[in-house]
Amino acid sequence: YLIAHNIKFDLGMLKKEGFENNYTLIDTLKAARHLLDDMPHHRLQYLRYALDLYMTEEQEANKLGITIKAHDAIGDVLVMKLLLSELVKLAKAKHPEEKNPMVTLANLTSQPVLVKKFRFGKYKGKYINEVAAEDPGYLNWMLKSMEDMDEDLRYSINKAMEANV
Repeated sequence: YLIAHNIKFDLGMLKKEGFENNYTLIDTLKAARHLLDDMPHHRLQYLRYALDLYMTEEQEANKLGITIKAHDAIGDVLVMKLLLSELVKLAKAKHPEEKNPMVTLANLTSQPVLVKKFRFGKYKGKYINEVAAEDPGYLNWMLKSMEDMDEDLRYSINKAMEANV
């Protein structure tokens, strides 16, 4: 497995260095969006505190013989390791039909996330399906104008628009 938080970004950087991926991907950001859909944010540092991962990171660092410094890459890797452990537990609990939670996380990585609310802009905090009913022109404008829109947001807007037809 190749595991990262927001793996598309990392793959883009690795590709510039000539890396060709042959691994099964697990994106802890995407998996967290699926498994922790009630969280308002899914950034690594947000989840570090929201899930109390910071409470065990020093013990884990000592066990691994590493020193964590602020804004240090190894610190982020450690937090991601702790997050992955939490996601494995959640995958087992929410998808008991799949015996291997890593397979569940890889499957979640490849599935779009249904975003419920806007996190920015004119309708920040409003449900996307409500905006689709009230102002479909705005959503059509977003779909046409925002070429670099997050794929999960694009998927969610399209689903809301289809439901309102």
